Amino acid sequence: MNCKNCGIEFIRTGRNHKWCKPCANEKIKQSINKWHWKHGILNGLGSGGKLEQDNQNYKHGLSVFRRWAKEKLKQLQYCCERCGKSIDVQTRGTWAGHHKDHNRQNNIKENLEVLCKQCHQVEHECWRAFQGVTTIPQGSTHENVEAHSPRNG
Repeated sequence: MNCKNCGIEFIRTGRNHKWCKPCANEKIKQSINKWHWKHGILNGLGSGGKLEQDNQNYKHGLSVFRRWAKEKLKQLQYCCERCGKSIDVQTRGTWAGHHKDHNRQNNIKENLEVLCKQCHQVEHECWRAFQGVTTIPQGSTHENVEAHSPRNG
């Protein structure tokens, strides 16, 4: 069968297929873009996308804050501001844009600090969540643990 769009012969994989694969993909893209415009979702460079609060991806300025953090990391030669540890920007979760005043609504550049994951956890005292938790060494028996527990002296 020949494609209804470009006329190239192709093998149909279903009874209702009218277009070759490249033309079908283009038709799908056009359909999605048409739906986005109809529903006011403008995205991508040069699409007339909305800025800051009017953008559907904007939430309390955090998207701008993250972009500033990446710019600042570049200036810092990809190092943590506290410990100087090297940071891989591409690896998700290895760094954090930190609000110095701990107010996530205060998204000004002066309130930004770029930290490695470890320094960020220390800053927010994440270790407190594990206070009082004990671990049992591998190979220990229940009796050994009971004998060395703090309440048994």
